Amino acid sequence: MDVRVGSLVEHRSWGRGKILALRQPNAEAYFPTLAFDAQGPTRVVRLAALSMSAVQSDPLLDQVGGKPGQAGKPGVRARRPLKRPDHSLDQAIEWFQREYPGRFSDPRFVKDEITDKRGAHTLFVDRLGNGGAERLLAKGDGAEIGTLLDVLYHQTSIPSRFEIMAAHDGLKVPDAAVRVLEALLALLAAPGAKPFAGLVEAVGALPAPATGSRVLTWPNVTILPFLADPTRFIVTKPEISKQIAARMGRDLLYSTAVRWDTYDRVLDMSRSLLDTLAPLGATDFIDVQSFVWVTRKLT
Repeated sequence: MDVRVGSLVEHRSWGRGKILALRQPNAEAYFPTLAFDAQGPTRVVRLAALSMSAVQSDPLLDQVGGKPGQAGKPGVRARRPLKRPDHSLDQAIEWFQREYPGRFSDPRFVKDEITDKRGAHTLFVDRLGNGGAERLLAKGDGAEIGTLLDVLYHQTSIPSRFEIMAAHDGLKVPDAAVRVLEALLALLAAPGAKPFAGLVEAVGALPAPATGSRVLTWPNVTILPFLADPTRFIVTKPEISKQIAARMGRDLLYSTAVRWDTYDRVLDMSRSLLDTLAPLGATDFIDVQSFVWVTRKLT
């Protein structure tokens, strides 16, 4: 078996894994199925117990360690094992139904969690949807674009007030606001790594005071596509995203850097969660995000 650092392999019990280091006759490998194991997802196993995987690319493994054919440092470790959640997804759903008997139509839930987000989405559609954004860009009205984007940031409490203020300061610069809107439209037109990186770059380039809060955060990047189209995009707050991922047994390969491969996994997880919650009345990612938020601290 021509196995190298970065090769994807199969283990009879642990499934697909990735070689991190070779020390004949053993290999150090990362197995996603062991993410919740107390010993962590990395194992030293005999090469004879492994077989080459039929595929050499896997979304759960491509960002772990080196890529196939790359040299790796012996002993390089994957991330720590995922923290086992205090409550399972089933327990979260049970709690949600007790707390909100009307489920996703419960008046208190709608008032506290849904109304402002749907209002913000409606505002986006009314002012920037149906060609509105393109008309503003054609007019070169960067000041109005900045004002509208700033209003959208203030419509929900999802980004923290410090994140909102950082974006507020940057959006006062018309050219910077134009770049954010252009990047947002590119992502809405063709979701993928390159357009997402463009939005990350545009938000990160918003001018901000040297002593102010960081503008380039997960919520500040993902709130705009979420409000533009909550059927396809969800806003990401790292801690609650990692919590629901643990409840669902998902590995987001989380990075503090805002990047597409992690966000793509958040979207995939959110689609799966929407399917699970649909029988309770969930219709889009506004419902999903609100469920994740209210169940973050079960009582």
